Amino acid sequence: MARMAFVFPGQGSQKIGMGLEMLVHYPDLQYYWKEASRILEFDLQQLCSEGPLDLLNQTRYAQPAILTASVVCARAAEKEGLRPYLVLGHSLGEYSALVVSGALSFEEAIGVVKGRGELMEDANCSSPGAMAAIIGLEENVIEEIRGEISGQVYPANYNSPDQIVVSGEIAAVDAFIVEAKRRKARRAIKLNVGVASHCPLMKEVALELEKVLEQVNFRQFEIPFLSTVSLTEPVISDIGEILREQLVSPIRWAQAVRIARGRGINNFVEIGPSRVLSGLIRKIDPEAAVFNIEDYPGLLETIHKLEVN
Repeated sequence: MARMAFVFPGQGSQKIGMGLEMLVHYPDLQYYWKEASRILEFDLQQLCSEGPLDLLNQTRYAQPAILTASVVCARAAEKEGLRPYLVLGHSLGEYSALVVSGALSFEEAIGVVKGRGELMEDANCSSPGAMAAIIGLEENVIEEIRGEISGQVYPANYNSPDQIVVSGEIAAVDAFIVEAKRRKARRAIKLNVGVASHCPLMKEVALELEKVLEQVNFRQFEIPFLSTVSLTEPVISDIGEILREQLVSPIRWAQAVRIARGRGINNFVEIGPSRVLSGLIRKIDPEAAVFNIEDYPGLLETIHKLEVN
């Protein structure tokens, strides 16, 4: 079988029912929902099963929910003999990737993500920001617009050759959207978030997260992890800094996928409640083989296709 990477989605992929169907086929995976609920001090499984969606969409709930659903799907894949050569994640997805890599226990990951989500939600209330997806403009044009806009706005996610997400002050992002449309962007869409992630405006949140990360006991990697921030395979002592830096620096998803391809990765399996990364990977490299595991039928289909591939 060709080399395979597991890739993990970030916030925004949450939905009612995510990851729960796996419990019918792998009842021992109930452990992850129970343990997450214990640490979070609320019934995460019930929230993901019954909603309401408005509550699940809140950052402090969405982040641990996506992490748990993603890890459950990854553990189900492992039970069926799928083992990645490399793991990587988009933003929050790096925590899921680190758990599967063996460098971070699930329990500690839930604790960190709980703190991370609360800090980001508090920032939303005290210093609201905005983000927007710009589709169809090249990177140099994005930089030109930045230079013309009054206020702070930064590239936050380099998602694909034709999609860059910008992040910053609300007025600056609004002005950026207007100018991007004037420059004939195919789309310029404000995202449904209230915080300016992955840019210097998150400095104070990053400093508070650093205090949480200092208490974490990172372990040796069992599976290589590629950071989408540093674009390196970090050593254990660097993980805390990378997770802190992630809040104030752009996610270089397109570059990370190209690096993975250069290391012989042909099969990318998106693990968790999303197909967003799969679509981006196809745009980055149409020759890459892309699969999805967000439920049991998806797991069976992926196994079959990988065997044929």
